[in-house]
Amino acid sequence: MEWLFSHPEETQEDDELARALAMSLGNSESDIKEEDANANGQQLEEEIAQLPPVDELLSTCIKLLQVKEPLAFPVHDLLLLICTQSDGQYRSSVISFILDQVKDRNLTSDGRNSTMLSALFHVFALILHEDELAREIALKNGLVKIVSDLLSRWDSALVDKEKRQVPKWVTTAFLAVDRLLQVDQKLNSEIVERLKRDDLSSQQTSINIDEDKQNRLQSALRSPTEQIEAEEQKRLIQIACHCIKNQLPSETMHAVLQLCSSLTRKHSIAVCFLEAEGVSSLLNLPTSSLFPGFDNIAATIIRHVLEDPQTLQQAMESEIKHSLVAAANRHSMEGSLHAISF
Repeated sequence: MEWLFSHPEETQEDDELARALAMSLGNSESDIKEEDANANGQQLEEEIAQLPPVDELLSTCIKLLQVKEPLAFPVHDLLLLICTQSDGQYRSSVISFILDQVKDRNLTSDGRNSTMLSALFHVFALILHEDELAREIALKNGLVKIVSDLLSRWDSALVDKEKRQVPKWVTTAFLAVDRLLQVDQKLNSEIVERLKRDDLSSQQTSINIDEDKQNRLQSALRSPTEQIEAEEQKRLIQIACHCIKNQLPSETMHAVLQLCSSLTRKHSIAVCFLEAEGVSSLLNLPTSSLFPGFDNIAATIIRHVLEDPQTLQQAMESEIKHSLVAAANRHSMEGSLHAISF
């Protein structure tokens, strides 16, 4: 120890020569140290910025999910970062990788695959909830068919004693498809504002909409369910109605009915829900299958079933007549009805 203090490390001749040269040019020793520190810091930042290859990151994410399912949230954050970096260059690879992992899981094997399926669908639902472009890729890569096949196999093998022990992946699978069908409220609000501005300026100037914006507008106004084949939608509704009949626990029932609410926006699918005895099963659910917000979702589904074009027209006519009569009664003393009264 004493030798270390009495024999300091000798300075390299090259370093001494460089320092002397810099000082002769008017740079102080403190400036030289600051420049060295900046150079080291820049090198460190470059090393940090260089992420591992995408394939390696994806494999690491799977290993993390195998350790513990609650890691789905940080894994989702990492995957979403990969999806959005470099102008979405790796988004398709991420979605395809997750779908391939789902396909590789065998429902008849041990419980570890069931847990892994739950984690994968959980991550999928989180990504689809936030990334609109990821939804388009998932649709094209057949997410709906993959989920339908898995749920159909599980449903056909379901026995009475298992009705109260639903695997968690069933809930997250329903939720993932529902997130796939969600309407992008942010994009729609932007379009509505744009249309308002265009409407105000249309009387003074002409409106020129380029091809990209026109395609974006048409895509946003198109219902997500229109991008799924009718047969796949009917298949999902039939599986969902069977789940309702089996009176599954509230957590799973919430995801099932939420998906039914999204699918039945299309009246032909709402009719399939009715024909599969979905309405009667819905109204006969026990307390154990109910959840907060059940009344609102159930009312939405039933309204979708009832509101065929003819029924909707009659309901609107009745509502208009009621409004006119009520307004006329309020303004009977004035002798006339004005638009402002509405």
